Amino acid sequence: MSWANGKSAPRRPIPTWCARSAARRSRSSSASSAARPPARSVDLTARAAPGERAAGALLAGLARFESTVAILAYIVVAGIIFGDVLARELFGKSIWGAQRLAVYATIVAGYCGFGLATAQGTHLRPRFADHWIPARWDAVMNRVADLVTAAALSSMACFAFVFFHESYSLDSKAPVLDWRVWPVQGVIPLAFGLSALRHAIFALYPAHRPVPAIAQE
Repeated sequence: MSWANGKSAPRRPIPTWCARSAARRSRSSSASSAARPPARSVDLTARAAPGERAAGALLAGLARFESTVAILAYIVVAGIIFGDVLARELFGKSIWGAQRLAVYATIVAGYCGFGLATAQGTHLRPRFADHWIPARWDAVMNRVADLVTAAALSSMACFAFVFFHESYSLDSKAPVLDWRVWPVQGVIPLAFGLSALRHAIFALYPAHRPVPAIAQE
């Protein structure tokens, strides 16, 4: 044989029926791949339980509500201070009760900010003990921390509600404005209660727990 002497063996011609079959298979595979719809990205939120989706919607609604109230309160503070300064410069007199009203608006904005800090995980806390527990226990410890914080805030909300109820029962009024102060004091138990609710949701659904800013760096 010729290839036994170091020469390559002659190639056999491919039968026409085999070439036609391969061409048909190639055309059918390309047509099926063209007809197949592109793969869609999977939305993980669609797989979430209805309770988890409802919790996420509740957290988003609370954040919008507190943000709106805080913005309006700061607008009131800025308007009162600007108007008071302008009145002093133009007329030599300040607006009656302006400082007291600005203080009340600042209280409302501050307690709304407390809830927003809870929603974003930006509360100041001691971090010297963060590495005392192995990292594999972080998920469990985060849930325990949220449960303890929810219990503490719930107790604070109860005490604040007692204070608010006594002020409402006694019909306490502001010394300068002679206005009832219980509407402003009602913000305190509300802020603590909403923050307790947030931490309870974080413990129940850890996916909604905010990542602290220091952990993102």
